[in-house]
Amino acid sequence: MVTDRFREGTRIRIPTTVAYGDDDKVFPAPTYQDPSELPAQARFEVVADCGHAMTWDQPETCLGFIRDTTS
Repeated sequence: MVTDRFREGTRIRIPTTVAYGDDDKVFPAPTYQDPSELPAQARFEVVADCGHAMTWDQPETCLGFIRDTTS
């Protein structure tokens, strides 16, 4: 997983939010955080004060993304 990237994002056809923590050590920017590989309708967010585990570091922000994306 860490040695390669997901490259099929443009094939996604459903509402999608991709969010990274600004301090993600597992998938750091810019190597792994490339919004150009996402479909046009995808929302790309970088979350402040957040590492790799957004549900732990920023649970309310994570829930907001889920609610917004699925509504």
